Amino acid sequence: MVVPDRVLFDVSPPIVRLYARAMTWYVSDRHHAARIDPFHLLAINPQKITTKLTTSGREYFNYSNAISEIVSGPWDKHVQPLAEYDLYTAFVDHFVEGIEWKNTDFYRRVERDLRRGEYKWGCENVADFEARLVQLEQLYDQIAAHGYRTQAELRTQHEEDPTIRTIHRYWPPSLHEVSIDIGREGELILHDGRHRFTIAQVQKINQIPVRVKSRHEHWQLIRDRYVETGQLPNDELATHPDILTLEPAST
Repeated sequence: MVVPDRVLFDVSPPIVRLYARAMTWYVSDRHHAARIDPFHLLAINPQKITTKLTTSGREYFNYSNAISEIVSGPWDKHVQPLAEYDLYTAFVDHFVEGIEWKNTDFYRRVERDLRRGEYKWGCENVADFEARLVQLEQLYDQIAAHGYRTQAELRTQHEEDPTIRTIHRYWPPSLHEVSIDIGREGELILHDGRHRFTIAQVQKINQIPVRVKSRHEHWQLIRDRYVETGQLPNDELATHPDILTLEPAST
């Protein structure tokens, strides 16, 4: 018997939610004083993020994007400045400068890879890729017209992110938000959701919701100490978005 997609859309999110929460508790949350919640959203200023994690940085992680984990090691040094990332510069060129997609390095790179038979960006051929670019135009217009809304808000209002893939319809909406990683000193690093994040930057939106995929162990110990003692290494960290949501011990 084939189960209708509508049934799967209704049944799958609670199962994924349970799995993500249970696994996050098992691999990280139970070992620390400061709460680690895979569904908790931080309010961050996207203009404050200037780097993204590279593929080599992701190799230090052990679990899927649905699970928030604490990771030691130099992964947070494996970053690329957004200003050197061709997708980011293509968005700026296209949406700010009015340059056609085909005249960007990003388009040329993806087109070249697709013609060599690679599966890129959820696309099998150039026609798929150009259809994807149309979806990005729609997403840009949607955010410009209605503001930046959470995935849960879009579902409640019976709307949808034009770029969403079928697999994400089976997930709880908060798992499809922009995700970040937090480095050892509290640095905010883009992890996933690059399209919505970059559009937010281009449109100069000053606050968006993000979920934390991974925290550096050193940063998590700072959070733990704050919860246990109310102390921070320096006063500037008191306004850090990943500290603001914690309840410190009385000092």
